[in-house]
Amino acid sequence: MAHPPAPVPAPDVATPPATLALLSALWPGLGQWRAGRRRTAILFAVPPLAGLAIVLLWLALPGRQSLESVLFQPIIAGSALVIIVALAAMRLMAMALAWRLGTPRAQVRPRQRVLVVLAVVIVLLAHGYLARFPVAFLQAEAEIFQPLPSEVAIAPSPTPTPAPGDTPAPTVAPTATPLATGRITILFIGIDLGDPTVPDQGLTDTILLASYDPVANSVDMISIPRDTDLVPLYDPPGAIFPLKINALKRYADADPTDYPAGGTEALVQEVQYLLGVHVDYYASVEISGLQQIFEALGGIDVVNETTIDDPGYEFGGGVNGFHLDPGPQHLDPVHAMAYLRSRHGTGNSDYQRARRQQQVLLLLRDKLHDPAVLVQLPDLLPLIAQVVRTDLPTDRFDQMMDIASASAGAAVKSVVLGPGKYSSVIPPEQIQGQFGLQLDMAAVADLSVRLWGDESRYWDPAHPLPSESPDASP
Repeated sequence: MAHPPAPVPAPDVATPPATLALLSALWPGLGQWRAGRRRTAILFAVPPLAGLAIVLLWLALPGRQSLESVLFQPIIAGSALVIIVALAAMRLMAMALAWRLGTPRAQVRPRQRVLVVLAVVIVLLAHGYLARFPVAFLQAEAEIFQPLPSEVAIAPSPTPTPAPGDTPAPTVAPTATPLATGRITILFIGIDLGDPTVPDQGLTDTILLASYDPVANSVDMISIPRDTDLVPLYDPPGAIFPLKINALKRYADADPTDYPAGGTEALVQEVQYLLGVHVDYYASVEISGLQQIFEALGGIDVVNETTIDDPGYEFGGGVNGFHLDPGPQHLDPVHAMAYLRSRHGTGNSDYQRARRQQQVLLLLRDKLHDPAVLVQLPDLLPLIAQVVRTDLPTDRFDQMMDIASASAGAAVKSVVLGPGKYSSVIPPEQIQGQFGLQLDMAAVADLSVRLWGDESRYWDPAHPLPSESPDASP
């Protein structure tokens, strides 16, 4: 014979069900506690209390990892998502059970039901908002972090025997410098895809090496001009690349036989061969996509060094010409892109543009720890994932964020290998009537040794270089 369901025990304190449900919406278990169900209240309240205590303890730790560096680790982001969903389910269950514990003396009023439904909606929205953070990091991690194929073996750069008095050629170190203790060097690659039907699109218009020394707390930034031509290749020995260096990545991507690891790895090898310092990681950026990031940030604030007057600059939509006075300037997203791209007109050149790109890179670095930007991360990350690729392992991202934070107060040495000290203009008849620059490799070797000493591949203790400072700007 079937037994009737056991009646719900009467609460110790007579309270309307809506009140109990709303209390458990504020914190799981509060409704149960008000109804006198202490054990049930503790079961609901302790897990979120323990989680909150762990978070507060983590926030109080000195030298803790940043939130973004932690969430870029898939196992942590995935765990955070599971916890957020589980807490939402626990909260809703606590509300439902608390409602059953209520003992109204009259029928529940419609207003009370509306309040409880509203509380359910608020709980779902709050946990949904929190869930956006790990979800955004999981999606961005899958897009941004794309290691180069490890199964492809790349031969080290050749090391020809130097003649007496010559600076030795650079080689490529087989292993990376440890992030936690040594120099970390990253190659930033700016690719302007724009309209794929235009022949010149897809070239590497920004080649910027940034090297951070944690011991000296200094950042060295070296830009190689996009028009650098007659470049000695890292492999085979003595070969000259037949195009400008900004075409090397695209050229190598189209030739998997000679460049099995692809164009990005070819450019990484070439830059470390030319500059004589090992490149630990690369980060490529699709330049035209930066405008969406600038829009999300509300523009950028820069200090323009010299007047920019480029009457031929095209914004699109029939509006042409870019002018910017020297001094502090707030740039909207459209003019921020012009600041990065413009290279013609009075007070403007490819080399000044390279310096401005270095400046904007430092500005974006400083944005990493801006609380206002951290709140925007769920919206920013999908935009970043569209334009950024890197081979940095996700389990080392926290160390990279620590380095970015530490380098915010570092001394910056900024060098562009433009004509004069580090390169010269090539006679047009030698390169089919085009404009091009040829690096002065002796000057580049001197710069490499002055910046990096015995860490430079050019270092030769038998032939020490003069101890003069490289061209630099703070």
